[in-house]
Amino acid sequence: MKDFEINIGSVPYREELVACIFYKKNCWAEISHEGKEMLIHFYPHPNKKVWEFPLDEALKILEKAKQKMVALGSKNPTHID
Repeated sequence: MKDFEINIGSVPYREELVACIFYKKNCWAEISHEGKEMLIHFYPHPNKKVWEFPLDEALKILEKAKQKMVALGSKNPTHID
């Protein structure tokens, strides 16, 4: 998982915080929590047709990003879970 990086932050096109997951400095996925559930958005690979990772590694980084989002909670005090 050394090539993965998770950045949590605020972006202008979302009301809540997002977790951006990068692989070797390229955005692979974004997790958002805009409603009652979290959503994942996958981005195309910048140079290839598809992304390819070991399944367990991908699942671990997605779970790690999810847990970071849960720990930070909502940036919007009116957000209802």
